[in-house]
Amino acid sequence: MTFTVTDERIETGGLALSAIQGEPSEPALATIIALPGGGYNSAYWHHPCNHRGSLVELGASLGFRVFSVDRPGYGASSALFPDGCHLDRQLSLIGGLVDELSRAPGAGAGVFLVGHSMGGIVTLRVAAEQPHGLLGLDVSGVPLRFSEKLASAVSANLDGDEAHSAGKSAAELFYGPPESYDAALLRKDVSVVPPPSTELADSVVWPSQFLRTASAIEVPVRITLGDHEAVTETGWPALHETAALFTRSPRVETALQAQSGHNVSLHYIARAFHLRALAFFEETLELNKQ
Repeated sequence: MTFTVTDERIETGGLALSAIQGEPSEPALATIIALPGGGYNSAYWHHPCNHRGSLVELGASLGFRVFSVDRPGYGASSALFPDGCHLDRQLSLIGGLVDELSRAPGAGAGVFLVGHSMGGIVTLRVAAEQPHGLLGLDVSGVPLRFSEKLASAVSANLDGDEAHSAGKSAAELFYGPPESYDAALLRKDVSVVPPPSTELADSVVWPSQFLRTASAIEVPVRITLGDHEAVTETGWPALHETAALFTRSPRVETALQAQSGHNVSLHYIARAFHLRALAFFEETLELNKQ
């Protein structure tokens, strides 16, 4: 299927958010809103070093309308939030966006949310509020418990210690083995921006909110951790423990992604990862028809 990719501005709650949109040539099956993690912009899902793995292009080629969105405080809205946008405010704005895009002409059956890391936290919190039109979720790199490496990096960043900031530890924290990603990502990553201090501070309490959030979600959920994840615990025991929190979800699927660190969508394996997420969404659409 042919498709187009354009830079867009989308409105929610009186705020304009910048986004990269993938639009299929035929009527969309559904709409996908993809939210990047802390310190990353919308290019995370459509990176020039990894076009073959672009969620925007792949999703649109398979019949989905895809929006890779700069979360509030990033991109077009960054000047309005010089210290970052509190996660509670992001929750309200992204929840409104789900509602609005699910009702937009040509939206298809509704909206799926995709979130990575901090974007995954926002995705889960939005889903717990049960906005109109939400069909399901795919989240990756969402911490069950923060690793000591990440906790130290966040603390240093909040203290202004640039020599030991998360940005200085990108390869160690966010990527897997050197052969699993393009080294150009570390030299000049167009998807990386300075992480806002406000949302970094907000994120510290996330592990204590996970159970309450997950237990309120009533749509299908897919959860992925990279096998070389360094931000949180990884492996099947951690995935099984996380899945067990979603007590009201009708379907919970877990995946341990081979050859990947925290930034799953920036590894060579990204295309395979995204194909599995899109298959999960198509299955959800089919099951909803029954």
